Amino acid sequence: MVRTIVIPRHPRSSVQLRDLAGIDEFERVTGGWIEPFELERLSSTIWANQVAKLERGGFNARATALSWHYASPGRPLRFVLGDAVLAGPVDDPVVGMDAPSRVLSTLVDPHHFVIQISPEDREEWRNTHACFDNIFDAAIWCMIIGLTRPGDWDVRINPEDPNGDRCDHSPFEAVV
Repeated sequence: MVRTIVIPRHPRSSVQLRDLAGIDEFERVTGGWIEPFELERLSSTIWANQVAKLERGGFNARATALSWHYASPGRPLRFVLGDAVLAGPVDDPVVGMDAPSRVLSTLVDPHHFVIQISPEDREEWRNTHACFDNIFDAAIWCMIIGLTRPGDWDVRINPEDPNGDRCDHSPFEAVV
């Protein structure tokens, strides 16, 4: 069994923690032959139906946001279509390993996510006012801020304690 997270394409459907027995179950969940979207920076892989692009399967905004944000630099950005399964890194000849526990916690447990910025020459990270209740919205905004930041600044997502008071502001306030 592989411990996974199922990310439904429909945005109102909940992300689900599931143990899948192997490739047949991955394909049943995604609705067809699977292809990997490797997320090297997250030590994970998203598996999606490779035929969905030919059949014009439904766009999975949440899986696409994770895929784009956590893919290695220079890797082509592809849309994830249909329901997707997130597991650990590919481990041939099996589908994959368990999704890392920190990834499981981040996607399933309640968190607040704040976008942080840092000059590239310093180790200091500063919170911005961009704060979100889910990793998917945070990933999209992290990419947007990353594209518009000054040239020598880094940007990242930091999960915070959901009981804390650091995320009680609008994500549309000015970035500090």
